[in-house]
Amino acid sequence: MEKNKIIIVEDDEITALNLKLSLQKHGYIILAICDSAINAKNKISSLSPDIVIVDISLQESSDGIELAKVIRKKYNLPFIFLTSYSDDEIISKAKLTEPYGYIVKPFDPSSLHATIQMALFKYEMENERKEDIDSLKVDKLNLEKLLYYKRASDKPIVT
Repeated sequence: MEKNKIIIVEDDEITALNLKLSLQKHGYIILAICDSAINAKNKISSLSPDIVIVDISLQESSDGIELAKVIRKKYNLPFIFLTSYSDDEIISKAKLTEPYGYIVKPFDPSSLHATIQMALFKYEMENERKEDIDSLKVDKLNLEKLLYYKRASDKPIVT
């Protein structure tokens, strides 16, 4: 298994340490543990993780949801919410960020590992599809240019 690099965004030290140890047992590399959204943004920029695990409630607020929006838009990275919130209102807000997973604390290390693996796979597949679509757009654009030049000259392009 490839050793995936993870940043943990969790403001509870005990949970963060437990998470770190659980992930290391599954072979992940923990690049950083961040206790705030600001710290997380700096670490994500400088360390380039494969995935980010985000607690929704950071320092008594919903900074985790705002951070997730930034991770999606600015860094284009997969992220998983790991949170103690399971009420419909929070889930509805979290869904808008399009997370790759949502795990309610207390977490099961095996479930977390499975969720991370599925998130990374889904992210990889999405990027491959995007590359395929971009490639098709380029092919279509080249074909349109070729047809335009054919019509413009009304002479055979290939002789």
